[in-house]
Amino acid sequence: MASYKMFEKECEICGKVFRRSAKAESPPRFCGRDCLYQARSGVKFEKYIVPEKWHDIIRRMYADGVGHGEVAMLAKKIGVPRTKITNLARNKGWIPKKYSKDWSYYWCEKEDEIIIKHAHYAPVSIQRKLKKAGFERSSSAIEIRMAKLRAKSYREGMSANELAMCMGVDVHNILNAIKRGKLKADKRPGYEGDRVAYYIHAKHIAEYIKAWLPEININLIDKYWLVDVLSA
Repeated sequence: MASYKMFEKECEICGKVFRRSAKAESPPRFCGRDCLYQARSGVKFEKYIVPEKWHDIIRRMYADGVGHGEVAMLAKKIGVPRTKITNLARNKGWIPKKYSKDWSYYWCEKEDEIIIKHAHYAPVSIQRKLKKAGFERSSSAIEIRMAKLRAKSYREGMSANELAMCMGVDVHNILNAIKRGKLKADKRPGYEGDRVAYYIHAKHIAEYIKAWLPEININLIDKYWLVDVLSA
């Protein structure tokens, strides 16, 4: 009786990694029927093909304008998925590509530099700085881009809340130190109403710890963070 074993192979046609049980002496070579047919005939197997007699009708349909179910009705008439007609028209050049050729959809290096440089500002303020440099982005897009770039990790300081967490105290202790002039901090623009946010540079944090060490409870501070701040 032939013995079977589980194989994890890479398809010789499409390169997809797949798992399949087969005889030990004849391991599988292809991930599925489509790749098997392509290997046998040398021609890519397609389940749905739009006949050439419909090509001119599709071209004229897109030229006249679509958007009211014309593509779906024609796809049903031909017997192919709607995406087959759309992809055919896109490949033939009857409709534009998914994204414009000016690449304005993508973020450029200059935009990333502005975001990283001003990562301590609110997204609304960064939006204004990008607009001044000639770029149009929404505040939501900027917030998502900041997360992808991990822009806040490039900052040379932190907010009052972040400093309070590292020092193991309530944020009001940090705010009182700022109001009394013990800790230097910059106001962060981009917040409406009476709400005020502060950005504290790393050098000012080190100066505050050294100058007011008797008032600080060392046992509450994150020791690894403290070493980084004082050695910077």
